[in-house]
Amino acid sequence: MKRGQVALFLIVGMLLVLAVGIVLLFAREPATTPSSPDASSLRRFVEACLEQSGEDAIYGQIALRGGYAYPEGKPGYAQAAGTESPRGYPIAYHLLGGSSVAPSLELVRQESEKLINEKLDSCLDFSEFEVLGYEVDAGARAVSVTFNEQGTGLSLKFPVELSVEGGDSKVTLSDFSAELPARVSKVHQIGQCVVNSLAAGGSKEYAVASCNSDNDIKVVIARSQYALVYDYSGWPTLRYHFAVELP
Repeated sequence: MKRGQVALFLIVGMLLVLAVGIVLLFAREPATTPSSPDASSLRRFVEACLEQSGEDAIYGQIALRGGYAYPEGKPGYAQAAGTESPRGYPIAYHLLGGSSVAPSLELVRQESEKLINEKLDSCLDFSEFEVLGYEVDAGARAVSVTFNEQGTGLSLKFPVELSVEGGDSKVTLSDFSAELPARVSKVHQIGQCVVNSLAAGGSKEYAVASCNSDNDIKVVIARSQYALVYDYSGWPTLRYHFAVELP
């Protein structure tokens, strides 16, 4: 082998050893520890989880199932021996035997609070903060839901203490909030109007025409027993479904 080739192999070998050494050095270097807690990141994280949980609960379950988180076992559902919507999820009756068995708006609010609190478990994972060198101490939480003309307000009482691992600096946040464009009170009001009109002997056509006074609302009584109230004023569309027993 020529001397030039030997020299080339030696240079390549030295470069490889140097590269491996640099990789090992950076791999062993500990992650930079934050100097102080980041309150703004903590707030954004919790409120994003609250908003997502609210959307999943209200748009994806409460409204689609007649105002209940779980219609099974409710009076209207039990009397109907279990009903499923055309899409296959359980749905409660609001009109049975000529009388309303619809949940009140207050009950819908309570169902929403319980379900949102359940869904928070799926996204309130603080492991990302711990990886960055923070310590997280979270307390008990309580969700409050407010229905208004413009949408739905979500409030969360949840004491969370964020501190730097091994340090004295810490920050505590307890109050979080989010807003959804879901006009639950509006679609519930129209749903009640439909049920009362049908209970008074009105036809499906009359109930739809007399209860629909909002250009952003569409009321449909599909087939013979499914009533649907669509609110197109926000995104995503709020779909309020319930079953009605017709003569």
